[in-house]
Amino acid sequence: MSDEPYVAGAYLLVKPGPLIGAGGLTASACLAEMAPDSWAIEWANVEPADRERQAGQFGIPAKALPEVIKWATDEFDRYFKWPNIFTELAAAREFRERFIPGGVHLVGVGLPADLVPAFLSLSAPPPAQPGYAPVGATGVHEVVRADRVLTAGGEFRGFEVLGYDEAGQFCSFRCNGLEVDFQKELGVQFNRWGLLNEESAARQCAEYAGRPEVGTCARWWHPWAVVEYTC
Repeated sequence: MSDEPYVAGAYLLVKPGPLIGAGGLTASACLAEMAPDSWAIEWANVEPADRERQAGQFGIPAKALPEVIKWATDEFDRYFKWPNIFTELAAAREFRERFIPGGVHLVGVGLPADLVPAFLSLSAPPPAQPGYAPVGATGVHEVVRADRVLTAGGEFRGFEVLGYDEAGQFCSFRCNGLEVDFQKELGVQFNRWGLLNEESAARQCAEYAGRPEVGTCARWWHPWAVVEYTC
């Protein structure tokens, strides 16, 4: 990891699924459950049974769900942003302590400072069209735009090559099976968390993933530092 600070993009409570591998970490909702997610927002169009099911994956009982929904709805657009990110470490830790009994990872993801201008340009909401309501900025765009470094005190786990889409979701390189290409074409190796140890290698892999001929689920890719915090 570079000595330079990384600009915070999100803090997340994640429960990696079976596709990520034992002990692996990811910031992608394709490969992990996130809490809270849109299911915890009162005005989101989610069936009650689905809310209960998704909360239950984190050990949140049905009787606690109204309080979870109130927290997520009250804090939306301040400490919690669409669809599943916290803007500050303290808010993520508070949510975990109040509602999730355990079995979850608290991670922060940060972008190398020199890549911030390009990311903000790419992820900016489109210009407002006459007769239509303006499209708001995604949560990660807003957090990166705030230009705060990742909170100190966590343990660096490695770099994840993440795509980002207009809906505000991260997509991991593993969602596209690119770990095979990265190893074969670029000669990289992954650490115990399924991440890359070196920023230079992660930058190479992000450039590879972004090539038009590769064809992926995201329009642009960047190397994000992944830090895990106690929770």
